[in-house]
Amino acid sequence: PKQRSFAQDTGIENRHHSTQHYHAAGYRARSLLAHEWFRTYGWRLANVNPLRREGFMNSGSEVKSALPPLLRPLVQTVVDARVSDARQFSLPPALVGTDEEPLLISLLETYCNNIGYEFMHSCTFEERQFFVESIEKQSNEMSVDDTQWCYEQVLRAGSWERVLGQRYPTCRRFSLEGLESAVLALNTILDTFGAEKDATADQPEEKRVVLGSLHRGRVNLLHTVLQRNATSLLSGWDNTDGPTYDDINVGHSTDVITRNGHSVHVSLLNMPAHLESQDASIAGKALGHMTIRALKSNGRSFVNDSIRRSILPLVVHGDASFCGQGIVAETCQLSTFTNFDCGGTIHVILNNQIGFTTETQEMRSNRLVSVSDVALGIRAPILHVNGECLHDVWRAARLATEYRQKFGKDVVLDVWGFRKYGHNEIDEPRITNVNLYQEVDQHIPVADLFARSLCGPVRDECERIQEQIKFEYQELLTRERENDSATNRSDENSMSEESHSGEWVDFMMYPVASDADTGVEFKDLKLALSTISNVPDGFTLHQATNRAVSRRIELFEKLDDPNQLDLLQVDWATAELLSLCTLANEGRFCRLSGQDSQRGTFGQRHAVWHDAVTGDTHHALPPSVQVVNSPLSELGVLGFEHGFSLASPNFLVLWEAQFADFVDNSQVLIDTMISSEKDKFALESNLVLLLPHGYDGMGPEHSSARLERFLTLHTDTPDAEERAHNDLERLQASNFLVTYPTSPSNYFHLLRRSFTWPFRRPMVVLTPKRTLRLTKATSSVSEFLKDSTTLKAFSPVLDDRRHTKNDSSNVKSIVVCSGELFYDIMKLLEAMPEDDSQNVAVFRLEQLAPFPFRELKIAFDAYPNAQHVVWVQEEPGNMGALRFVAPFLSLALPESIVLSNPIARPVSAAPATGNPVDHQKSHQNMLLSIKDWIQKRSD
Repeated sequence: PKQRSFAQDTGIENRHHSTQHYHAAGYRARSLLAHEWFRTYGWRLANVNPLRREGFMNSGSEVKSALPPLLRPLVQTVVDARVSDARQFSLPPALVGTDEEPLLISLLETYCNNIGYEFMHSCTFEERQFFVESIEKQSNEMSVDDTQWCYEQVLRAGSWERVLGQRYPTCRRFSLEGLESAVLALNTILDTFGAEKDATADQPEEKRVVLGSLHRGRVNLLHTVLQRNATSLLSGWDNTDGPTYDDINVGHSTDVITRNGHSVHVSLLNMPAHLESQDASIAGKALGHMTIRALKSNGRSFVNDSIRRSILPLVVHGDASFCGQGIVAETCQLSTFTNFDCGGTIHVILNNQIGFTTETQEMRSNRLVSVSDVALGIRAPILHVNGECLHDVWRAARLATEYRQKFGKDVVLDVWGFRKYGHNEIDEPRITNVNLYQEVDQHIPVADLFARSLCGPVRDECERIQEQIKFEYQELLTRERENDSATNRSDENSMSEESHSGEWVDFMMYPVASDADTGVEFKDLKLALSTISNVPDGFTLHQATNRAVSRRIELFEKLDDPNQLDLLQVDWATAELLSLCTLANEGRFCRLSGQDSQRGTFGQRHAVWHDAVTGDTHHALPPSVQVVNSPLSELGVLGFEHGFSLASPNFLVLWEAQFADFVDNSQVLIDTMISSEKDKFALESNLVLLLPHGYDGMGPEHSSARLERFLTLHTDTPDAEERAHNDLERLQASNFLVTYPTSPSNYFHLLRRSFTWPFRRPMVVLTPKRTLRLTKATSSVSEFLKDSTTLKAFSPVLDDRRHTKNDSSNVKSIVVCSGELFYDIMKLLEAMPEDDSQNVAVFRLEQLAPFPFRELKIAFDAYPNAQHVVWVQEEPGNMGALRFVAPFLSLALPESIVLSNPIARPVSAAPATGNPVDHQKSHQNMLLSIKDWIQKRSD
């Protein structure tokens, strides 16, 4: 909705902005105008910077221009108060003694103090009114208990840092000193969230927080927020002289008991070192947990407000990364879409005014007032708070949590402080940041500063708390080091992987079993086909959709004839929908997202239909299958789906690139999480990447999934076959899977296969483009059934079906390939003399990594007279699977077979040409090379 100003909401227009009109207006009008100005601009003059630097005052001229001339001296009033460190505001002489004097003093103290409330850009009047009432009607008085608790939070945070600094003086721990109040903010959020009761829920749900944090302060949070036992932590770190990379970055899962005695389950997500790259995964995982609860409560994936209020995504950002990393904007944008709505994320910015050696004026555009301005794109309210003012940090954190719970939207808490040391404790920041660290060096710890401001009984009580905590942490400091961390690391400090908690616990207890049959019963296949071909009464299909649906209906009507099962053909898109539908009918939840996933980039899927007359939509799949369109984002959406997949082993989560090349935009996530999280974090997920790959003349950015990159990231080696006892062990030892199916039935079994395993692995699936509608690229219905005689499960290697045991001895040469090129080769063989075409067999590698070593050896052994083998691919010689496949092929071959030089496009810097004529020429040249190789080996 279009944003309205407070003046418009209350009927007071901008005509009062001239001095004449201002004097002529009544007191109520002048009062409303003053309220509007302070609510809109007061945050720009707030005292949020503990270093007393410029803060937001560099934008003072813009702030003044929004005021009527008579009130413009108010800006200078605030500036003077900051310079003189005055505790009270003094009005300009022209305003002293006026009717507005008490009001202006009150507004100055409310909006220009230690919290900068930036909320007037919020979407609705209700949201703005919520802040107005919360801010202007709140009491500034805090109870003694609240004050003591706030003091204890920062005192513990600072004491823990000093213990670590003195015990491990050469360790890079990324200290939180200078921003200890972040601990207060996070614990206040947990306390407020845990204490809220949902009046609309029949039974209160367990409160769960999905927490993400960057490296700064993460070691501190383990103890002060996640409540990890300090002795246990030190026992684990003594042998390595401090926390290691793994200790800092690994995730944890624990139940936190809040100040008021409520239990909140907190999952700290594993952190890749690339700063904000985990943001979308946090939101996705939160929605995944919400979906679990929705499925359990009503059998559908619809997440209601009550469920959203029970799970909170909470992300701790750095100031430099929040405004500098594009993933932040992508993640924020996702929160505004229905299919990605996780009920709002609380973003906590650790604003230490520096990023490594880059200070604020260099880390953000000079057109931005604050590093948090990125959030303005979704009109999220922003609360800037001075980290040295503990009462205000407590108030701001409570307000942010209450807003999120009430409105289910993102909110930003911008906590200002400083960084006591360099980027890490070994770095010397004074080499480059001279002026900044002159101010930092003059600062005393926030706990000491706060204690000095107290008086009376509360001061006495805080002194008692100080002595108690000092004694507690002094004992930790003098405690003898453990000699063997392997024997002293307790379970509490071990890598508490999130994959081994929640729904993963029972799953991990299953024993390792052999690969199972993934075919389905005939009645189940018929039910699934009926579901995806059922057109509601009165629903008008578009002619393109009607063609696809009509083929499904025709297939369904012919199923009753058992003699037709080997003749009825299923195309790629139908096989995919049947796979998802049968999984849903077996109690699994499936989610597929991408930029055109409902229709399919190539108009092939038609999972969601649109009425050609009314525009109404119909989802052709069961309720436990979500097929959703996403915004034009790869890194953000893939990150979101990655997080979603971490919530449960019973989810099949698929992300589809519009074209395979677009996955390049999410490479950081693939490198730091998807391909390596098994080794780094012992994480498992059932995430599938669908990447339309194939050379069809569409240019260098619409042809290649960069298969070679994925294979380079894979851990499989030629000697892995010797180390594994069976194929399932090789799959379990893999960090992820790379597949390139060409048969619809094999694709069907591939998507169902992972649910037969006692583990989960991410999987890359290269999907077809030009063969989606190819008549020969179909599968018979019988290959989907449990009692199939041809294909009962996914086959990593597909043999040449033209040959039987009786004529296999005639084969002299074997061509090994992958993907759509197979159908080009088969077309080539059809045009060749029968003597030549029958002397060659064509194998398809449907799985590339882990390499199907055993299956390929079995296939080779079926052709005892074969003498030559060649690997062919449509990618250039320096790309594709060639360099990965070559050493495996050499080992798999019998001694009697010679491996020829591979056939591929010429080596190239670009994956493909953008000229259709050049493409056809290079493609024909490659096919001619294959033809020549076959004919020479047939002589």
